[in-house]
Amino acid sequence: YMVRSLIPPVLGVVVILGTVMLVFYSAQYLAEAVAEQHPLTVVLHLALMRLGIFLDVLLPAALCLGIIIGLGQLYASYEVTALMAGGGSPLRLVTAVLVPALLLSALVAWASIGLRPVAFQTVYDAQAELAVRVDPGRVDPGRFVAVDREWMVYAQSRNNSVLHDVLIQRRSEDQIDLLRAGRLHREEADGQVWLVLTEGVHTYQFERGGDPRLTAYSDSMQVMLEPPSPYARQRLRRARPLGELIGSDDPDHIAEWQWRLIAPVSTLLLALAAVPMSRVNPRHGRGARVLSGTLLIVVYFSLLGTAIHWVETERVPMWPGAWWVPGLLMLCLLGYLAYGRLRKRVM
Repeated sequence: YMVRSLIPPVLGVVVILGTVMLVFYSAQYLAEAVAEQHPLTVVLHLALMRLGIFLDVLLPAALCLGIIIGLGQLYASYEVTALMAGGGSPLRLVTAVLVPALLLSALVAWASIGLRPVAFQTVYDAQAELAVRVDPGRVDPGRFVAVDREWMVYAQSRNNSVLHDVLIQRRSEDQIDLLRAGRLHREEADGQVWLVLTEGVHTYQFERGGDPRLTAYSDSMQVMLEPPSPYARQRLRRARPLGELIGSDDPDHIAEWQWRLIAPVSTLLLALAAVPMSRVNPRHGRGARVLSGTLLIVVYFSLLGTAIHWVETERVPMWPGAWWVPGLLMLCLLGYLAYGRLRKRVM
């Protein structure tokens, strides 16, 4: 009965937090998609992958808040009081909590160890693919289209994937290159992407603080699009499988595998921490307990993020690494348990 009482609020919080995060990521990618005319299917796919990456934080947080709400309702309706008066013990509460906690811990372990690297790799591949997609078919005639941070394209008209009366701007740190041509189409060969300009190509150059000047004129020109820059070091390790990370001495790799293994442990510890936090006076409101639980989650994951950063920058050794954060929460739980037993003996 107690397990059945805990599952609905836990699932409710999971749905609420998941929906909020999905809407947040969708809005973030949707703004980029509108500016760069990416397909909506790509936006939804990236948002779902981002949500999958966030599961190792979302599920422990939802479990903690759901237990606080569920047990708080049992306290408010005097059911826990009746259980204790009938000879029950707090161990019964812990046993009931462990059922959803163990299930979600297994799910978090799968999300952190299995889904996380796949989701990161999918996001990186999609971003890299979109970064070089200067596609004439995405250019609306009569308006400037910002393809990325470097390229901006304007065309007077379009015939399928061929642009006519084209103006292309490429911005770099110290200058701006401007190309004008009567016709533009795109070609791909041997893994390289080329923009082919024909029918009177004028090349202008604008230096910072200087006047524009014509640098070249030709009947045709081919511009090779550079591939996206290699992934940053800290991004690469997030897409690596756990076996490669554990066998490495790189501090970035150590930080990553510690995060993945700490995630299911955090789920269990936060679930156990929610048991004493759910205890409320039936005559008082339950909002304060939910607020306290939210504060615990924020403080815990903030400390964990700081500890992971310290491992990356080698400010702390591999051991204890970031393990001191769940260790600190465990010590607090043991201290609370010892204080409760001592108080019973004194009374």
